[in-house]
Amino acid sequence: MAENTEQPAASEDSSENKQNSYMVDIASDRVYNNQDEEYRSAFTRWRNAGFNKLGYRFVHDKREHTYVDGGGFADKLAVTAEINSLHGCLQFLSMLMMIYFCFEQFFYMFMKTHYDHVFINRTYYSLRSMSYAVSSEQMYVYCLTRIALLCFPIIVMLKIVKLPSKVAIPRSKLDRRLVFYGFSVALMLFVCFRFFDYLLTYMLQMINIDVTFYTYIQTDTEQAQICYFVCELVLVPILTEILFRGCILQLFRQFGDNFAIFISSLAAALCYRDISKILYMFTLGIALGVFTIRNGSLIPAMVTNLFFTNITLLLNTLAKEKFLIRNRLTEISVCLVMLCVSFLFLIFMRIHFDNPFKLVNDNTELTFQQKVRQLLNSSWTVIWLICMLLSTILSVSFI
Repeated sequence: MAENTEQPAASEDSSENKQNSYMVDIASDRVYNNQDEEYRSAFTRWRNAGFNKLGYRFVHDKREHTYVDGGGFADKLAVTAEINSLHGCLQFLSMLMMIYFCFEQFFYMFMKTHYDHVFINRTYYSLRSMSYAVSSEQMYVYCLTRIALLCFPIIVMLKIVKLPSKVAIPRSKLDRRLVFYGFSVALMLFVCFRFFDYLLTYMLQMINIDVTFYTYIQTDTEQAQICYFVCELVLVPILTEILFRGCILQLFRQFGDNFAIFISSLAAALCYRDISKILYMFTLGIALGVFTIRNGSLIPAMVTNLFFTNITLLLNTLAKEKFLIRNRLTEISVCLVMLCVSFLFLIFMRIHFDNPFKLVNDNTELTFQQKVRQLLNSSWTVIWLICMLLSTILSVSFI
């Protein structure tokens, strides 16, 4: 009798396990490369939360099919769920960037009205020998606005979207090999695009288009100067990485790492609206995005951005007088040394280790091309892209 009473229970458990084996939970089954269990658990909880309108969550039975006329049976429910979630995230990102853009334009109008300077940290290439000092009041307004513009979308992501801080600012254990390798790749890109920038500058000058570059801002008090250095050389690079390689990239990782890197790099590059800087910032964003995902941490990207921001302003200031050959030769020599060091280190890494920046194929239900198609089909995204394009064209200055 004991055998007879236990057998149905075992059979019932087996049947239940078999039933559960057919169920697929998209959010819970997602594997985030190079991230710890704490990151995965926080992201999964957020994606499955009832309040969340941006999470890609879908539980379905693998035995369910949809019949397509002329094509037989095909699974379409998961595809539809991902399209809807991706569309929502793209709409949200576009509206957030549009609000950022509007606030920025208001700030530029305010600066132009009160101080007669809009881009106080930019100098046009044809006017490199011309410099001016801004007032301490103008410097404080500039620094506070720069910080506020970056903090606003970060706060929206953390407080309104409720993206977990463990996800928005990943902090997995670092691999030193990946850190040094990634920094070398980014350093090589930095030098190559700096030379490309000079080539592009001269090409644009041939058709009378002026090009901007960034320099240190001079002010009239020591306190305001310190405020500028802390803001522009420390806080802005860190906040930029938290926004683009943190919040935005991590939000889109639910749709695959490659697409997340692409969309976060595109958003960062379009914020510059400078014809000579967009391609460079997009490529550097790709490198920093891969750098972040392969390390599982945002800290290396922050340090890299800090270094590049400081070295860019230093080299630009060094070459401030474009006709002063000594300064230009010094700048070029520094760039060549950095290029040689990064190149030799990359060769050493590739000989002794496999490619540490190789990402696994992480396509979800949609391919990368289908995701880009959804990007172009989103109404708010198209409006955002058109506004950025027009703003870039209108910001072009002629010599």
